[in-house]
Amino acid sequence: MNEEYVIEQTVSVYKTLEQQTDFSPLNPVMTDTLTPFVRMVLDADRAGLDGDMILSDPRIVHIRPDMISLLNRAERDMEIYWSGVFTSSALPPDLTQFWYFENYRELVDLETDAFQNVPSQSHAPERVAFIGSGPLPLSGLLIHEGTGAAITCIDQDEYCHGAGSAFLRAAGMKAVSTSCLEAGERYDYAGHDLVFVASMAAGKEAIVDRILETAPPHVLIGVRSVQGVKRLLYEPVDTDVFERKGLVSVAFAAANDRTINCTHFFCRPLAEMENDLICSELHQELECAFL
Repeated sequence: MNEEYVIEQTVSVYKTLEQQTDFSPLNPVMTDTLTPFVRMVLDADRAGLDGDMILSDPRIVHIRPDMISLLNRAERDMEIYWSGVFTSSALPPDLTQFWYFENYRELVDLETDAFQNVPSQSHAPERVAFIGSGPLPLSGLLIHEGTGAAITCIDQDEYCHGAGSAFLRAAGMKAVSTSCLEAGERYDYAGHDLVFVASMAAGKEAIVDRILETAPPHVLIGVRSVQGVKRLLYEPVDTDVFERKGLVSVAFAAANDRTINCTHFFCRPLAEMENDLICSELHQELECAFL
């Protein structure tokens, strides 16, 4: 395998996807096309192929915006399908039936290991928000399992919100999770210790502005992204955007050979957090004094 092979295969997959009308697993063409394609991308990245060379090739530059859109649609429809499978059964869902369950679990384990070692996080998160949770909010479920935190799953797509809410109820998460039909840039993050932003969430800069406006000073922000050849599957995050907002990078969960996403963790500078905390406590004292 070399870069030329990856480029040719990506163009071939694109031509197949653009001819489809059903992007769900009910269309066997989708599974037959995307399963080997994702495996090829992982193998190419593992082999150290030059992602910059592949993505800068004119053939890839020409199709990439549409390709990312088609892949996003395929992922959404796959999750809708599996959410339906799990919620239509009278029995508790066996989540291991989902093709990528172990990949999700491994990703969340890598993220948990990363954010638990951040010095400013003196205790495990109590409330976690996940923006762009989708119709199959497995990440939220697994984050709860790993940390015990209450989870708020946020999605602005009404259908995804409904399917995701039904999935969480079927999975026995009703008591420890909340589903919110809202755009990430409008949600109030008060009380959340940790906020995750999904790879496919649009308007990440506006979302971060809203987090900084409404969340506690110590909030930790985890933004999923991709690197290397895996950028064929998702649009990577521009981390400079967060640094320009005064945030500091405090942890990084690198992808491994079996996972696609990496995750950047940001927070306010320590001195700023301490100053905001002092101001908040002073404000509370003044309010009490005038009661």
